[in-house]
Amino acid sequence: MKNFPVLEQLNAASLVTSLSVVLGTLACHLALTGQLGAAVLCGALALPCDVFDGQLARRLKQVSAFGGFLDSLADAVSFCLVPPMLAHAMGVGGAWTAALVAYSLTGVWRLARFMETGTVVVDGRECFQGLPTAHGAALFYLVAAGAAGLPAGARNVLVGGYLAAAALAMIHGFTIPKQGWHTRLLWVLVPVATVASLVRWW
Repeated sequence: MKNFPVLEQLNAASLVTSLSVVLGTLACHLALTGQLGAAVLCGALALPCDVFDGQLARRLKQVSAFGGFLDSLADAVSFCLVPPMLAHAMGVGGAWTAALVAYSLTGVWRLARFMETGTVVVDGRECFQGLPTAHGAALFYLVAAGAAGLPAGARNVLVGGYLAAAALAMIHGFTIPKQGWHTRLLWVLVPVATVASLVRWW
């Protein structure tokens, strides 16, 4: 371990976070090689990693600064980079390329700000400020499922338009409760949307 000190920081929680990076990287590779169904599946599977790593860290008392930084970097890969890559693989381009770039950029900005300020408290409830990157990615899979059967032009508008709107939402000052019905609803709908996308793209 002396020659590889980072390995001393790894634990069960950080390994789950690392799995998110692996899945996000695979999603990008698969998207670039035209294997869109598999890419969507890998990207969607990164979402539960973002939930379970924190729960595991708290339960096993493995919360650390290393884990926090790793989580943010994993989110940058799986939630800020993967959706635009998938959108590109779906044929979204032209003028909408600006939306793909903006989504990644503002997502990374949001993560950097969150590392600095954390959550805010509004009316006694812990809230995120701006659209969380995980929520943005989850909503992307819903939009992608809806766009799967559309003509190319309509798909460009729907997916590109969503990425543009989400890019603004991630750096906006509105607040959203950290826990609530919206989160539970997303975790129900995303698997359904992923299966629907697989039927079209596999």
